[in-house]
Amino acid sequence: MRYQINQYLSLCVLTSLSMLFSVSAHALEFKCWTNDSGVMECGNTIPSQYLSQGYEVRDDQATVVETKSREMSPEERARRLSEERKRIEDEKKSKQQAEEDKRLLDLYPSERDIINGRDLKVGRIDKSIEITEKDLHSRQQRLEKLQVQAERSAKRTDKVSKENLKTLQSHIQSLEGQIETIQTSIASKEKEKLEIQQEAAATLSKYREIQARVTRRIEYLRKKAQEAKKAKEAQRAKN
Repeated sequence: MRYQINQYLSLCVLTSLSMLFSVSAHALEFKCWTNDSGVMECGNTIPSQYLSQGYEVRDDQATVVETKSREMSPEERARRLSEERKRIEDEKKSKQQAEEDKRLLDLYPSERDIINGRDLKVGRIDKSIEITEKDLHSRQQRLEKLQVQAERSAKRTDKVSKENLKTLQSHIQSLEGQIETIQTSIASKEKEKLEIQQEAAATLSKYREIQARVTRRIEYLRKKAQEAKKAKEAQRAKN
């Protein structure tokens, strides 16, 4: 029983001493701040007007043990928030760009694939234009013949010639409409061909940019690996 009481008293004494040393240690700390004149002041309590400006906590050796940053103004907080949003947006764009780059590299293993794809599409359009132009030429020849016949019929005054002229004029009008439609189709195909060529040129340019970035990245990593290897060897030699 006496032993338990002594053990209890010893525990109380140790706890009290621990609390005393803790209070004493904190009592040795003091705070330092800068006043309106730019002069550093120190003490146990910081004047209220300087609390928001930040301060330092020092120990009995005047060593800084903690630094409290000053409070940001509403303008600074707004600017910090704007910068953080911009950083997040830039990271998002960078990630999207990386995904697009990967898709392009997966789609075209080499520049030759882009060029071959372009040439294949352009070749098909050229063949279609060639066939359409032959049809156009044929209709234009027919139109010329009908126009000659219409001129001859117009010079005659008999009833048959007049009826024939009306028929010829109807055919001419129809052919002219067909020729206009075909010419519009050829122009559309020429435009499509130009767009394919422009798109291929843009894709090729982008592909080369991506390849250049990849090459630079590989070169950078290779250089870093070499530097790390040399540093390791130098450390090994030093030891």
